[in-house]
Amino acid sequence: MYKERVLSSSTRLRALKSNSSDVPFGIGFLALSVLAAFHMRTDDERTGRAFYPRLAEMLGCGLAGRTYPVGFEGDAFLELWDELAAWSKAQFGRELAAPDAVGVRRYVAYPLAHVPLRQVDIERLPQFFDTFGYEPGARVPLDRLAYDLYEASGPWRHLTDAGQNALTDRHRRPFVVRQVAHELERWDGCRTDSTGTRIATIELWMDIRRRRAQLHFLARRPTGFPDIIEDGNLLFASSQDGWYEPIPLRRDDGALLEGGVRVGTQSNGDRYYLQFRQVRVLPLTPSEEYTGFVSDRVLRADTECAVLCVEPFVDQVARYLQALSHTPVHLRRDDTIPLGWCLFTGVRATNECSPPPGLENLKVESSLVLIPEGGLRLGRRWTWLESAPARLTVLGTHRGLSAQVDGQEVRLDEVGRLETDRLGIVGQHIVEIGNRLRQRVTVLQGAVHPDCRAWLGASNDKPVPVAVPAGRWIILGAAPGESEGVVAPMGGALVRPTFRARWAVRVGSGPGAIALHLHDSGFGAHGLAQASVPAKERGVSWVETVYQAGIRRPVFCCPHGCGHELLRAEWRQMMESARSIKRERRRRR
Repeated sequence: MYKERVLSSSTRLRALKSNSSDVPFGIGFLALSVLAAFHMRTDDERTGRAFYPRLAEMLGCGLAGRTYPVGFEGDAFLELWDELAAWSKAQFGRELAAPDAVGVRRYVAYPLAHVPLRQVDIERLPQFFDTFGYEPGARVPLDRLAYDLYEASGPWRHLTDAGQNALTDRHRRPFVVRQVAHELERWDGCRTDSTGTRIATIELWMDIRRRRAQLHFLARRPTGFPDIIEDGNLLFASSQDGWYEPIPLRRDDGALLEGGVRVGTQSNGDRYYLQFRQVRVLPLTPSEEYTGFVSDRVLRADTECAVLCVEPFVDQVARYLQALSHTPVHLRRDDTIPLGWCLFTGVRATNECSPPPGLENLKVESSLVLIPEGGLRLGRRWTWLESAPARLTVLGTHRGLSAQVDGQEVRLDEVGRLETDRLGIVGQHIVEIGNRLRQRVTVLQGAVHPDCRAWLGASNDKPVPVAVPAGRWIILGAAPGESEGVVAPMGGALVRPTFRARWAVRVGSGPGAIALHLHDSGFGAHGLAQASVPAKERGVSWVETVYQAGIRRPVFCCPHGCGHELLRAEWRQMMESARSIKRERRRRR
């Protein structure tokens, strides 16, 4: 349009002026100038003040005299803005944003008036989030963001002059705050220090398993971070998108937890660090992506939380938590918790109470958070598969607020869970909690990917392979000697051993084991996941795997819903056979 309408006209930019009361014809060009202003930043080719070269690049034309885009006229540019302002006033009674004063850069001032924060300021926000203790992906009250950005001590000093001016302008300040809130929700936890080193956060993850609290380091993996970061005794290997594999904390890791962790590596000339800051008191709240609880910067009002603290703070923390809650809090000193630390569970803040000195990070925040549970989620987006929707729970003070899905009111039960079937319908849904929280949820219909092919050799007499989750597994048959080792990738694997598979077992060096019951209808085809255990060792592997898993009292799982007693009986037969073989080998020695 610019080439055909502007560059081919003798009136140049004035060719975009309208001759009727319809929508101004030049509104697209003005919007493009705003985008050019937004993308102003310093890079390898341009400085953060280079507006016209970026506009010329977007228009697909060169610069006239190395100053303005070809066909650009400053006075005509201002006339287009005046036309848009008059139309906005006449049609909607709304005043169009305009610069307070004009100077040397009076043309650039107009598009900049419509840019709350430019890209150069957006790139500095991770430092702001880190300074004020915001968590990646958090949805925080706008009034708190406004206070930290401006009201506490004036505009945040690390923004550019243009960014600080936008905060000072009371008309543009609400838009700046909303823009920062949007960037915080998209933030992956990565920030860059003054040396160019990229730093990501290590969280603490706590879950209750077999009535004991299990603690793990849980490191975020922002885009571009290496697959593996290793330093000393800690190794973080990539897991699902956005995270590294959790690292369990041992009994003797108390000093490590209190002193903080900083693990780094160098890749392709860049430095990367994972960091867990030293703490003495740490709140843990429900997480959107993991079961159990993940470290947070605050406690959530009217939500079951947990608190981890060092032993010297136990009495002080207990008194404060008791004052927050109408119900007793539970103090745990499980043998799985690092020495020198203890855990409070069942914390539900229902009273307003200011934390005493030293416990500032246990303040209670009433902002709402929506937590999905279960279903078949597609990646990390708010997207689920049809017929397998998530259950949504509202965390925070939601009493008295109405909940709506697609404009229809739904009920919130006593724990804040939405009671609705609408989230199982294909399409986009809008979940609203009062006027404080709004979330779009997408449900997609299942379909076969066009790249999928039939399993090689699969037919009525050669059944499909057996599926196993991600991780290292030993596939076992019912008879001794029937075993194969498999390393399944992040998305799981399809395996086809040369025997009828009955169990997939995972046994580590520590306590606990998992025994996954398999329903194998036959054998004969080859699997995608290759065996990692030599054939001559399979007999020993079968016996040792069954025995080692059995003495660890494995957790039984069956995707087909077999009863616990049936699983125990089938496993008991294999366990007795493994013990008999071990006794026979001892007699032979």
